[in-house]
Amino acid sequence: MKSSDSISDNINIEDTDEYASRIKSKIDKMLGYDSVPVDGREITRMRRIDREYKLYEEKLKNQIK
Repeated sequence: MKSSDSISDNINIEDTDEYASRIKSKIDKMLGYDSVPVDGREITRMRRIDREYKLYEEKLKNQIK
């Protein structure tokens, strides 16, 4: 490559358009997902709540018997 050649001269426009189209498609699919930032403290809290709920369900199941 000569120093006068630019990088854009070597890029195939069709490949770029296809790549951009794939990225746009992936982003469009991801728009349906809800996401929230989660830190370690929140994960621990969710696990504790889940554990307490499982204990509650078990207790109810034992009362029914």
